Amino acid sequence: MACLARRVEEGSFRRDLYYRISEISIRIPPLREREGDALLLARVFLEKFSKSMSKFQHRFSTDALAALEAYPWPGNVRQLKNAIERAVLVESKEWIEPSDLFLDLSKGYSAPTKNIVGQAYEENRKIEIPTE
Repeated sequence: MACLARRVEEGSFRRDLYYRISEISIRIPPLREREGDALLLARVFLEKFSKSMSKFQHRFSTDALAALEAYPWPGNVRQLKNAIERAVLVESKEWIEPSDLFLDLSKGYSAPTKNIVGQAYEENRKIEIPTE
């Protein structure tokens, strides 16, 4: 809304319309600020796309889960959804690996290790994210 308020002051947006739509403002933080949400959303998207586009249920490898968690998602939820959809479309094997997600991991993002992904990563095993 701050950007829109600036446009009102500049005269490029109608003041009356601004006050109609700014009655209630809801701030939704970006995906990178919502710890754990990327993995939960990735699981939902993977299940949805696997059911509708694949012969079998895909799964994330531990490395893929770590990459999903570590990536900052500048494109937010839409970028995450597109990455999962593309991986399911392109991948013909059961396990989705980081390379299947086409993420730019060259910046050295590192995933936190104090959660289920970190524990599994340290134990070098593949896991599924629990539903609840």
